[in-house]
Amino acid sequence: MKLRIELGQDLSAYAYLVMEVPDGTTEKELAAMLHDRFVNDDPEVCELVFDENWETASSLRIVQAKDEHGNFISQGYPLDPCPYDAGLEVQRWLKGMGEVNLPSNLQSVIAAAAKAGLIAQPVMEIHSGTFTLPGMESIEVEFEARVGATREEKDLAFLNALAQVARVDYLAIGQIEKKES
Repeated sequence: MKLRIELGQDLSAYAYLVMEVPDGTTEKELAAMLHDRFVNDDPEVCELVFDENWETASSLRIVQAKDEHGNFISQGYPLDPCPYDAGLEVQRWLKGMGEVNLPSNLQSVIAAAAKAGLIAQPVMEIHSGTFTLPGMESIEVEFEARVGATREEKDLAFLNALAQVARVDYLAIGQIEKKES
């Protein structure tokens, strides 16, 4: 059987331009100026030529493979891990969209990263944690965390387990705007 296979790879490309900016322009102001030029389709920017840098190539994948009848054999199949998959999984997790068969928590992010070959399959260990408030009865829960987990990972896994046995409600009482420093 003959297949028509389309492979894909991600790589970085760079363009260079010269632009006049006021003295004392901050990095944030420069970024805003460039953003405006790209969003507003400035003709000078649209004519930029981006040169590829093959040293940055990554994420080799089968874009699609079809047989001689046009039937798909494969589509979007990774041959190499994509370094951006971990960031995508974290973004999905932050938006509350874990994998279908996994709970939307840090463990699902770790599992997805391991499945994509971005990290080694984690070895998990069982922990026991106790939540105690002064004058209240303690609540003890068991939870899993990977061997070598950071304090933050263990805290998140503990709080996730705690939320399964306790009732946790959230009520938004207003919005505040934080200024970046």
